Amino acid sequence: MQTFQSYDKVTFTIPHFLNQQLENLKNEFRVSKSEILKNAVEEYIQKQEKVRMKKSVQLMMEDYRDDKSLTEFTALDSEDFR
Repeated sequence: MQTFQSYDKVTFTIPHFLNQQLENLKNEFRVSKSEILKNAVEEYIQKQEKVRMKKSVQLMMEDYRDDKSLTEFTALDSEDFR
């Protein structure tokens, strides 16, 4: 079964030299500019999600370091309860 995605048309302006490079890529790889830009946006979003996740982890690490109540039971991690 096929699933269909809906698409939005987006218009934006880029410097001429970037458009020229985009045109060169389009011709070299025989894909549309839309496909190149879609892939670039997807990659950028993934990169930003990793940055956001890294910031969240850093904040959590600070909380664990500063709030001893969060690590009270850490000593139990190495105990064998059999």
